[in-house]
Amino acid sequence: MLLDPSESDLQGTWVLVEGRLLDDEVTRRIYQPVRDHLKKVATDQSGWNVLYQDPVDGRYWELTYSTGDTQGGGPPRLSALTHEQPSGNTRSAESAGSPRASVLRAPGSSTDAFFL
Repeated sequence: MLLDPSESDLQGTWVLVEGRLLDDEVTRRIYQPVRDHLKKVATDQSGWNVLYQDPVDGRYWELTYSTGDTQGGGPPRLSALTHEQPSGNTRSAESAGSPRASVLRAPGSSTDAFFL
């Protein structure tokens, strides 16, 4: 299943069923396009945050695990990223080899995710 243009932030959870933690419907929804559709672009140094691009509409998506204190990082979150010009941390963009690189940032986040 492709990601719908109206989708921009998918937060998975785990549900307890008969004593076992299982993926909810949203978590399964996240993993399906990651596995079958999105193209992997980059991984951060930790290996936990992964940048993907949708080959159909060109949007960038970041797969993260927001509860790092739980086993396996917790349930996944898949967020569409917006393009912004680097602000404040231009040294990082320059050190990435491109002084005019764009910063991809999840909406509502103050943390720079990836430079392209």
